[in-house]
Amino acid sequence: MRYLEFVKRIVPFVLTFAVGLFVASLVLGLTGQANTNSTRSYKSSERYESFKLKMENRRLKRENCRLKWERKMRERREAKQKKDIINLVPPVVVEKK
Repeated sequence: MRYLEFVKRIVPFVLTFAVGLFVASLVLGLTGQANTNSTRSYKSSERYESFKLKMENRRLKRENCRLKWERKMRERREAKQKKDIINLVPPVVVEKK
């Protein structure tokens, strides 16, 4: 007897919950988003792309500065090595006959 009373109370709740989920799935879809092609998601993805491009631009500028600095330092080292080599070689005296 108690089993029937329990079922009579639970079945309407479960059915109402199932119908609510069904209606919600029609409105929202299975992903939980209202509409993936809406203007809001388009603008937010546009903003995200803009943000990504700005970050990439900043990264490339930093890398460019770093590479310029490395090139400058390499050129200075090479110039110093050439200067040192010239100073290491003694002058050669050539006698004319």
